[in-house]
Amino acid sequence: MISAVAARSTRIRAVSLPVIIVFTLLSGCAGGSVTQVAGSEVAWSTGGGGSADSDPVPSRPAASAAPASRPRPHDAPEAPANSGPDVSAQNEAKPAADGEDGSDSSQRSVSTADLGAARSMLEELAVKVKEHRTGCDSDLFDWASDVDDNGCDTHNDALRRDLKDLEIEAGTNGCVVAAGDLDDDYLGESSAFERGSANLGIDLIVSGSNAWQTGASSMSVDELQEFGNDPLNLLTVSAKVIRQKSSGDAAAWLPPNEDFHCEYVSRQIAVKHKYGLWVAAAEKDAMEAALDTCADQPAFTKAVAWPEPGEGESVKAESATTPTDGDADGSTGDSSTAAPKD
Repeated sequence: MISAVAARSTRIRAVSLPVIIVFTLLSGCAGGSVTQVAGSEVAWSTGGGGSADSDPVPSRPAASAAPASRPRPHDAPEAPANSGPDVSAQNEAKPAADGEDGSDSSQRSVSTADLGAARSMLEELAVKVKEHRTGCDSDLFDWASDVDDNGCDTHNDALRRDLKDLEIEAGTNGCVVAAGDLDDDYLGESSAFERGSANLGIDLIVSGSNAWQTGASSMSVDELQEFGNDPLNLLTVSAKVIRQKSSGDAAAWLPPNEDFHCEYVSRQIAVKHKYGLWVAAAEKDAMEAALDTCADQPAFTKAVAWPEPGEGESVKAESATTPTDGDADGSTGDSSTAAPKD
């Protein structure tokens, strides 16, 4: 008996090696979850099954707190998705500065004429109870595909947009990020990224699980794919904070960095407005409370785009590292393999 337990423990430790990174998509959806295994450096998460209606978590977790532990299918460790391609302006999905008209799709764009429009946009969202529908599957969102046909997968597009002082992997058509620095909006601090590390992740600001419970279950295949790869709804942040958030809506979770609450909530509102999703009553209350601290918070524009290959903030040079066959076409070479479903 003891030897059997020891053998099982050894197997678990082997799975936990940092080289193998598992990321969970939509855990808790439809009574099951799909895990994917990749040798990439970023943890992709659309959130788990938690919600403000059923299992709230602290809305302002301490930045120093350890990530909340949550069940994972088959005792699999939490992990990332593919590494990334190009970087457009780091400010792509954020409001534009005064005087900007938002015409450059590589910039985060909101006209000053839209000041205060975030609250108005929130009022246009329907308020309904969440639907606990079955059929939620991470594959429906088709994460990391090249939906904009720019030659780079979404994972690398997000890294090129959100990181600065970039090094692009040579031989990848300007797509794959080898290294860079991130100003983490969720934590309000900076961190360095190197391809192969697991410290950063790409978060769906409105989680896939939350979206499924608030209207996405009726979306078409094309709409689900657009949602899963939309630059408006994706942000590179600390992987540990993604695990803290799980699938929490604004009533269940807000970023530890309180200075980012207004922008975070306004982006959630814009995403839900764009895709016709509704909000739960507690979720709307939390959004209103956040906007009370920034009465002039602008609404985010819905028409944003990923950067083109080779674009990014402060691109320093191409890395001399020889890419894998997968990297040559703008993917990571560690393409995700879906684990068996329950």
